[in-house]
Amino acid sequence: MKLKGTATVEAALIFPLIFLLLMVFLQYALYFLTLEHVQAACNEGIVAGRAQVPDETIRAHIGQILKHSMVTRGADITIQHGHWFMFPTREIRVQGTFSLFFPMEIDVCARGYGLEAEAFCRITDLIWECAGTLQEAGLLQGQWFGGG
Repeated sequence: MKLKGTATVEAALIFPLIFLLLMVFLQYALYFLTLEHVQAACNEGIVAGRAQVPDETIRAHIGQILKHSMVTRGADITIQHGHWFMFPTREIRVQGTFSLFFPMEIDVCARGYGLEAEAFCRITDLIWECAGTLQEAGLLQGQWFGGG
């Protein structure tokens, strides 16, 4: 005896599952795309900070970029300044929510030096030159500094 309609029943069970998997894939693909978009905006802010652009201008620019992304519910943009060794640092953090089918948190942080590239290179060259001079004078001893 041949059963009629079994293909319809099987399709009714399989197609919703395939559609669900497609939607989950789409959710995560767009989430990672948005995450990279926000990371690029933060990196632009770090580069702009090296050119001495004010923080409010950077914050406004990142806000404009986020308006055209899939970050919803008003992203929180924070800019913090600090120092590492002798170098000024800047940290830009964006926290928001991505929501296509279900909400997912976005938390992106970009850190960088507040110096222009030329000034950073000059300072690091000066540090290495001082270390070489101290080593030649015999002031740096031990295995970490190439001494005996």
